[in-house]
Amino acid sequence: MSSVGYCDGGGPRAACLACVSLAALILLALPSVGGQQSPATNDDCLRNLKHLALAAQFYAQDNDDRMPPMLEAGQVSRALYPYVKEQSTFRCPVTGAPYQPNPALNYVLVDRVRSLEQTVMFRDYVPHREHGSQPSWNAAYLDGHARTEHTEPVLGKPAPTPPPPDHVLSLRRQLAVLYGERKALNARIHALEGELRRLRKSSGSGPKRP
Repeated sequence: MSSVGYCDGGGPRAACLACVSLAALILLALPSVGGQQSPATNDDCLRNLKHLALAAQFYAQDNDDRMPPMLEAGQVSRALYPYVKEQSTFRCPVTGAPYQPNPALNYVLVDRVRSLEQTVMFRDYVPHREHGSQPSWNAAYLDGHARTEHTEPVLGKPAPTPPPPDHVLSLRRQLAVLYGERKALNARIHALEGELRRLRKSSGSGPKRP
């Protein structure tokens, strides 16, 4: 299963995100599985993952199409809690383990991902082994759907964390100053070279020494 892929261009995936908005509102309005009295099931886990996937999509819509921090589960919990408002959603109700984010999506722009439906966003950290069956993992994908996998979903290599916006602005200002200084310096060099050429020409055309 693909972890994450990038395309060379393309506009924002607003249409894809908009098509799940109604489903997102319905799912996020459902009661948390943490309050249920009956034993948790695989469907409860899938429901949690759908909640997280849709919350991440809302986060991206509010942050210039950029994914939340995805290097570790604690970051995800802090970033998405305002959209979920239930800590139990961040853990598998069957195994009790926190869901594992795909670090390859760390702060990534959604419209740079080639295949939303094949890119894992979150997955079970611990596989399910219900009634002695073969291990299985539930995973949520970037397009908002979740499904059960019988092979361990592949996560990508961690994407770099961008610097804070204030630091970026500071670097841009410094570069603008340096570009201006370089332009002035190049003009000064050009003027001095012209003066040197004139002096050489003047010296060469003067009277020769005996």
